[in-house]
Amino acid sequence: MVIEEFPGLIEKLCKEYLNTLSPFVREKLNIIEAEHFCREVDRYYKELLNLSVNSPQEFKESVVELGRELYRKSLTIAFVVDAINSLTHRILQYIHTEKLPFELSEEFLKFINKFPNLIAYGFILESIPDREKALSTSSKSWGNEISKHLKILKEFIGKRKTDSLDSTHCLTLEPLERLDFRISCKKLDICEKINKTHELLHVYINLLKDYLSHGKFLAGYLVLEDVFFLIERLYENLLSLESTSAALTFDDVVKFIVEEKIEDCFSILVINPIDLAFVNKVYGFE
Repeated sequence: MVIEEFPGLIEKLCKEYLNTLSPFVREKLNIIEAEHFCREVDRYYKELLNLSVNSPQEFKESVVELGRELYRKSLTIAFVVDAINSLTHRILQYIHTEKLPFELSEEFLKFINKFPNLIAYGFILESIPDREKALSTSSKSWGNEISKHLKILKEFIGKRKTDSLDSTHCLTLEPLERLDFRISCKKLDICEKINKTHELLHVYINLLKDYLSHGKFLAGYLVLEDVFFLIERLYENLLSLESTSAALTFDDVVKFIVEEKIEDCFSILVINPIDLAFVNKVYGFE
């Protein structure tokens, strides 16, 4: 390896980069002593470089695991990619300025070009169970529906599912056909928003599938973040709908039937016993 002819180069550039970081970021990275940290980075770099040449599969697994570890430290993918780009620029600039062998640049670029993509795959693998837990506990009522979409994501990531999924064949929004939800939809005026969000969610899930099937993990992770955002927005709206449905009044039901001109069907109104006092009051009974 060409890098072995220039001992201390990675360590030197690592220290320079650390000086550009805020104390907060260095603390998040658990960097207590810069000299020791950069010495370890230099050693780790040479180990990974050696693996990339002699054991490509082990190299991939090591970088993916590094990505998972960075995710657990709550670092964003934007920060990680920027750090890689900044270090790449510094190293290439140093090689050019010091008139070091071109082979050193070639060796480094061949090595580092694989990094962002594999790091992102580590982020993908770590983020799914993390976000699944958060989403499931935040919505017990719609937890099963949340699980359905997350299961689809895991199947795509595990490469066990290759066919696209059309939102028209998804049963997540089937409960919206219930009378109470139809009334709540009209009252809150959010059902069109819910349907559009659900449709867009499936577009992004299929886009994610395409990226993953072509090994474009960095782009895939960015789309995955959009998928999580859409899932959260969808279920926030569904929970609002459910909350409104639970608080419907007799007047709400009558108003809906009259405004929608429901004449060609037989409607059954099921009243919660808790609301009997209210119904009696409507009909003039105290």
